[in-house]
Formats: sequence, structure tokens, C-alpha cells
Amino acid sequence: MDRIYTELDQFSQWPSGERVAALKELLPRSLLADAVAEPSLRSRFCRRLPNWFMLWFVVGIGLFSRDSYRQVFKWLQPFRRGGTPGRSTLCVARQRLGVAPLRRLLERVVTLLATPSTPGTFHRQ
Repeated sequence: MDRIYTELDQFSQWPSGERVAALKELLPRSLLADAVAEPSLRSRFCRRLPNWFMLWFVVGIGLFSRDSYRQVFKWLQPFRRGGTPGRSTLCVARQRLGVAPLRRLLERVVTLLATPSTPGTFHRQ
């Protein structure tokens, strides 16, 4: 477990531009749009903070864990018209999103790297 925290700490030291580029490559907008394509989410649409962006924002909070919500927004939307929303606006939009889109994104993105034939990768194998 210590190794995971060490790797996360090293990743947090990467320049911000590289972390944003990695996020854009790993999670393209089309993938995010599929994850939030649920009828109940569409009824709660917000033009300024759409659900696909908020899903990206929640993942971005993990990449920029040492930054404030407003700073994370600025990293993800550096040239946004209308300025940066307040922290409370971002919190409400994040709560509006809920957990279900994160689960769907997780199911689409996260996969096992090992197979059952890889030695030592599964408990009691």
C-alpha cells in the first residue's frame, strides 16, 4: 500500500500541463458523454457545468489533489468565458452528478492487467 501512495505522490509532482494532457488522452469527451447518458441526469442539465465536464472534474480533483476546486477548474478549462465558478457552485454540480456515472466510467476504463495464467497475481492461485 505504501508503494501506491508513493506513486500517487510522484504523479502529483508532474507538471500540471502533463497531467491535463494525460487526462484528456485517457478519458476523451465521448467516453465521458457515454458514462453520463442516463435519462435522470439529462433532466438536470446545466449549461455552464455539463455532466460530462463534471465527471472529468471529479477525476481531475484526484489528479490535482493539492489544488482547490477552483484551481482544478482552471487547469481543465483555462480559457473559459464567464470566469471560474465559485467553490459552492462546483460542489453542487458535483453532488448533482452522483455516483452512478463514476461507476459506469470505472466499468468502461478499469481492467485487469493480469490473467489467471499470470503467476502470483490472484489470491490462493
